[in-house]
Parts: sequence; C-alpha cells; structure tokens
Amino acid sequence: MTARVVGQYRWLPEKAWEIDAAPDVMIRIKRIFPRVDATTRGTVTLSGTLEVARDLEWLTDRWPMKASAEDRKRLRAMAHEHRRQESTVQDVLAGGQLAVAGGPGWVSPTVPLRSYQRTARDLVWATGGVCVADELGAGKTFTGLALLEDPRARPALAVTLTGAMPKQWRRQLAEFYPELTSIEVKTGKIHSLQRRGRTADLIVMNYAKLAKWQHHLKGVVRTVIFDEVHELRRNDSERYKAAATVAGAATYRIGLSGTPLFNYGGEIYNVIDVLRPGALGDQREFAREWCHTSGLDTKTQVYDPTALRSHLISQGLLLRRTLEEVGIEVPPIIPIEQSVPSDPTVLSELDGNAVALARLILDQTANPHQRWSAAGQFDWMMRQHTGLAKAPFVADFVKLLLQTEMRVILLGWHHAVQDIWAERLSAYRPAMYTGRETNTQKQRSLDDFMAGRSRVLIMSLRSGAGIDGLQKVVNTLVFGELDWSPAVHKQAMGRPGRPGQTKPVRAYFATTDYGSDPIMLETLDIKQLQADALITGAGDAVGQSAPERMTPEKYEQIKRLAAQFLQQAARPQAVRRTA
Repeated sequence: MTARVVGQYRWLPEKAWEIDAAPDVMIRIKRIFPRVDATTRGTVTLSGTLEVARDLEWLTDRWPMKASAEDRKRLRAMAHEHRRQESTVQDVLAGGQLAVAGGPGWVSPTVPLRSYQRTARDLVWATGGVCVADELGAGKTFTGLALLEDPRARPALAVTLTGAMPKQWRRQLAEFYPELTSIEVKTGKIHSLQRRGRTADLIVMNYAKLAKWQHHLKGVVRTVIFDEVHELRRNDSERYKAAATVAGAATYRIGLSGTPLFNYGGEIYNVIDVLRPGALGDQREFAREWCHTSGLDTKTQVYDPTALRSHLISQGLLLRRTLEEVGIEVPPIIPIEQSVPSDPTVLSELDGNAVALARLILDQTANPHQRWSAAGQFDWMMRQHTGLAKAPFVADFVKLLLQTEMRVILLGWHHAVQDIWAERLSAYRPAMYTGRETNTQKQRSLDDFMAGRSRVLIMSLRSGAGIDGLQKVVNTLVFGELDWSPAVHKQAMGRPGRPGQTKPVRAYFATTDYGSDPIMLETLDIKQLQADALITGAGDAVGQSAPERMTPEKYEQIKRLAAQFLQQAARPQAVRRTA
C-alpha cells in the first residue's frame, strides 16, 4: 500500500527547516513540537540544530514528505551526527574514557585528574561546549585547564572576573602544566600575546577587556574558558556580544560556575547559547518550548525546571556534581536567620522623597518610563537605608560572635554601611575587600585576615570570586545586607565552605522586620525555587512546574516593596530588639 505523502520540507538559507504539510498534520506538528515558529506563508520553521534534525527524521518517518535529494542527504547526515554525539555523551557520563590520539604536543598534569574532572574534560572535547556547574570546591579551574592537554585546543583564552583571578589562573597553569606558557592581557593599548616566540598557550583576561580585544582574539584562540560564566546571563551587554564573537570561532568552549543561574531560569538560555551556539534553538523557540511564553526577558521563568535540567544533562550541555557525589567530604553549611533591631530615625528620613517615589510607582496612570525610573531609585534608597538602620546592631552582633569565634566574615553592599561596620569594629582591625580597594590592597587585606592580624573581613556581597584559603581560618560569616539573588549568598557561603574546612560553616542572615528585608526574603525564595530545580535538581521545586502566571518582573517586586513602605510609613515604628 502506498503511504500518504502529507507535505514537504526544505532547508532554508538562514539555517532552518521549513515544513508545509496537510492541515491535520500541521496541527499535530504544532502540538508535538511547541518550539515551531509559524510563518506568513502558512508553513512552520525549526532551527537547523542536530537535535531538530533527529526529530524531523522521526517526523518524516511517521508522515512521509517530499524533499530534494540534497535536503534529504543533509537531514540524514545531521541526524546521524546527533546519534553519534548523543551516544558519546552517554558513554562519557557513564564513566567511559574518550579515546585520544596522544603524540607530539600533548601534555600531562603534574597530578592526575580525578575521574569526575576527566569526565568534564572529555565531554567538552566530545561536544564542543559544556556548562560545568560543579559545586564550589570541586576543582573547576583544574578541569578547565585540562582541556589544554590536547595541542589542538591551544592557544586558549580564560575569561575571569577582576581582582586576583587572572593571576590565580596563571599560577594554577604553572602548577599543573609547567610546560605551558601564559600571559595576562593588560589594561591600555593592544599588545603582543607572545611567549617564547609564539602565542601563549593560555591568555588570561577579565570580562571588562573582552569587548576591546574580541576581534584580535577571534579565530586565534581555539578554546575559550568562561570562569564565573553567570556573567553571561544577560545577552544585551557588550561583554556578552564579545563573548559570543570569540567563542563562536573557537573549537572548544567551557563555562565554569557553581551557580550559573542567578535569578530566573530563562537566563540559562543565554549561557548555553554562547557555549554551544544554537543547541537550544533560537530565543523564541526556547521561550515557547520551555517557558510557555513568546519571548525571553531577565525575569522569564522556566515552566518545568526539572524537565529542562534533565534535557540539558542528557544532551551534554550541563554537568553538575556535588562534593558528596564526587567523594569530597566538607562539613555542612548552616544558614541561620538572625533578627536584629533597626533604628527608626534612619528609616524615617526616607519619608519625604521616598513616599513620593512609592506613590509614583503605584500610580497606574503615571508615565511607565517615570514609574520604572522611580522604581530603580526607590530600590537603591530602600536597601541603603535598611542597611544603615540596622548597621550598628549588625556590628554589635558581630562583636558578640567574636567572643567565641577567632574570625568572622561580614558581607554587605553599600559603602556607607561598610564604613559604619569598620568604625564600630575598629578594635578588631577589620580588613576591607570591597569595590574601593586596588588589587594590591585587597591582597593585603586577605593576608592580614589569614594571618590573624585582622579578625574581621568586610567584603562586598559580590566580591571574592575564586578566593581560596579562607576555609582554613574561618567558619563564620554574617550577611549584614541582602542581595536580590540567592546565588550571591550561596557563592559567599562557599568561600569558607569548601574542601579544607574542618568545622560546620555558620552563615547568619541579619534581618529586620522593617525596610526592604521582608520583601527581599520573599523574593529570594521565589528565585531559589527556580535555581534549585534547574541547576541542582534539589529543593522544594523538584518535580513541580512553575505556576503559569508566576513570572514577576523586578518592577513588580519594587511595587510590593513600595506598598509595604507606605503602610509602614503610616504608623510609628519601634526599634525591634534582637530575639
């Protein structure tokens, strides 16, 4: 019996497949593949990824379609490559070692890779791009450097945060692969990247320099290592565009971060699309398939984080192992919410301008641009005044801890708040690691704290990425101010809570019932639901889908904060004493 031919498919110049089929089949295609994009011609299109080719091959087996000989050949080749890649990924994830040629130019580390580090390295070699989200302390830097064992992966570029990170990468390369050369990109004019008469094996630079150097590195580096890859979660920044330019011309790409997702699940698309371009389709396809929306923004939530996590892992796009899973024992991290008083006179200073801003934010008849601008100002104002109002009491709590603890890390955001802490804790010679110190001064602060000359290390909430050694001298930290993102707190707790720590780490969250703290705590819980289920596969969100309408944008968060503030401003405040 002759099979029914339901339509046709063809390859488009923009690297996508177009399908035109009978009405009943088109309806079923749209139901089976939520990512399809409808055109004005009455057809649908799908991005030309290997995974889509595999799906389209199945589709044409179920519903035969016409196509040119060239397009049939292309489809078969792409589907075959997907089978090969998927099989290799599963072999590597199951513990199998990738067959490597060896020979001239290959190097070996001074200490052997652990099996889980070799798995990550082999996965990048097999697929071209992976986000390695191993828990803090699992040795992700060594994993990234291991890619350079293959001469075809050199020269490589490591993009890091500022501060001590570039030097730390060079030190670790010298320690584990002393035969290889490295160079750090300096501030100022474009300069030579040569060492020993050729391009250095490892070029190290911070994200801020990437835009200026992108066209000098494109096509030169064969491997790109993005340390703290969550820096690429926003695709509208110049650094993101530069990262995509350089990475797109490289053979291998790896992203390293224990917390690649900072806020909402939609950010993972931007990270993955740099590491393996097109693997998740285009933005609209990803939004339709995984977020049940028509597009992505900074607050887009994934509809089913657990399902997306399984998909990313099965395709070799995401690799996440905990310290326990890889056999590294670290004492537990214990988060403790500590109530502290707040000074009502500080918060009362907000009443004038802040009340006007809050009312503007809640005024639905006001200009949307003005309301958004007011929200940004109000957010900054509320968070700073909340920090100032509780700053003396946070310092007093740290003094109390220092009666039994040798050292304490104190974390905050605003310089004015940090200055109050430094003054009230001056007897303990606090060391500063914030946004105001030079790299030399930051290193001196770390040295003083590690040596015991300073008993308090005051850090900015988002500083200190890559710092190692704190776990040997401190197991107590205090969050004197909060960040909107749970990942920031998790990273900070990971500074002392990593291999080498011998005691449980106690992380105190100093919070008050007034100001911005209550709404921030509520928002952090929402974000944690997404981050836990998508990245760690743990937490309350496992096995649960995000509610369809639970997609609050930052403006909505500030609206709640504004409404709460107006309610509090309408009644007298009393200083709350520590419970």
